[in-house]
Amino acid sequence: MSNQEHSLGSLFEKSHAYLETRIDLIRMKTVYKSSDVLSSAAAFLAILIGLLAFLATLSFGLAYFIGHLLGNTYYGFFIMAGFYALATLLIYIFRNQWIKTPIHDGIVKKILK
Repeated sequence: MSNQEHSLGSLFEKSHAYLETRIDLIRMKTVYKSSDVLSSAAAFLAILIGLLAFLATLSFGLAYFIGHLLGNTYYGFFIMAGFYALATLLIYIFRNQWIKTPIHDGIVKKILK
């Protein structure tokens, strides 16, 4: 009986150690995936900030240039505002197709990678 109890105890200890190892592995994979997603988001955000600064500067330049061509500076700003209003309307209409679905799919791919 003691040999059988010893085997059962040993099996229980090994299964407990295996379970702890699996939990640690799952924790590590979760941390890795989370850090991968967050670092990708941070890199994307940095690029987005740079792109927005570029577009803001370009917009002011184009507004002044168009205004100069038309004779009044404010015409250029109104035209640029109209362009951005139209672009925003298009982005709003196609927001799921252009923004939500690709970002969602990208995050899922990163997590399941």
